[in-house]
This record gives sequence, structure tokens and C-alpha cells, in this order.
Amino acid sequence: MDSLSNENGITYVFDRGYLDYGKNNQYSTNGVFFVTRLKDNVIIETKDEFDVAKGSLITRNHMVKLGQGKKQTTMVFRLIETTNLIGNPVRILIQSF
Repeated sequence: MDSLSNENGITYVFDRGYLDYGKNNQYSTNGVFFVTRLKDNVIIETKDEFDVAKGSLITRNHMVKLGQGKKQTTMVFRLIETTNLIGNPVRILIQSF
């Protein structure tokens, strides 16, 4: 992730192996957009939750911080939860302003 550009307006798409709280904070601060799938073991703290429309493929839509204590993100991110075609949970983190 260190070799990626930090240009304002760029959008990165990462898979769950590239989660770096510090970089996520930095990207948000610098206006660099990203979308990533989260690992199952990531600790999340919900800050706000949005209603999900009945019949939606989205099962949960909320604003979160990642981690805990000194290792918690300073920025708040949007987390969308859904399931894949075989019913396994999928959590998608989106950088939000």
C-alpha cells in the first residue's frame, strides 16, 4: 500500500488482505477514496446505523470505527453488510467523508 499514489480523487479497491488502519485514516484525510472487503475478525464499533429497505440485499448499513483502544481508527467509515450467492456474509468498507 505504501507504493500507491495519494492523489486526491483516486479510488482504490482492495481485498481483505490489505487492511491498514493508519493508511485508511490517511486516505480519508487526503481525499483518496477506497472500497475494501473486511475480514471476519475485524473489531468494529458502530457509531450510527441506517435503516435498510425491506427486501434489500443489504442486511446492515452503518458508520463504524475499526479496531479498539490505541489501535482504533480515528476516522469513521461506512460498512455495508450483505451475503454472497451461497449465503456467506460479506462486509464492505467504504471510505466516507
